[in-house]
Amino acid sequence: MEELLGHFHPVFVHLPIGILIIGVILQWMSRKARYASLKSALPVVWLLGMIGAIISCITGLILSRIDDYDQTLVSWHQWLAIVVAFISIIIYINSRRSSGAGIQLPL
Repeated sequence: MEELLGHFHPVFVHLPIGILIIGVILQWMSRKARYASLKSALPVVWLLGMIGAIISCITGLILSRIDDYDQTLVSWHQWLAIVVAFISIIIYINSRRSSGAGIQLPL
């Protein structure tokens, strides 16, 4: 099962990248009065991007342990992914605070 999840890493990587790029575009567009209504979609977009980034980190860690990769390359890749996941968490939390429209997760 672990090997199967690890090999899904490339799929899980590209999805949050696309979602986070869409979030940046929507954030930029929503600054204009004409597209201000897009602000309400941002917390959901940031939430999906954050979840995807975290899943990507997990599957990447699994993949790095089951296959033989250059450890220097894996290290850079891993730290970059962790930074992206951390930033996406901060962006999501900030979007919930600023809009008040974020999805309330039971904690």
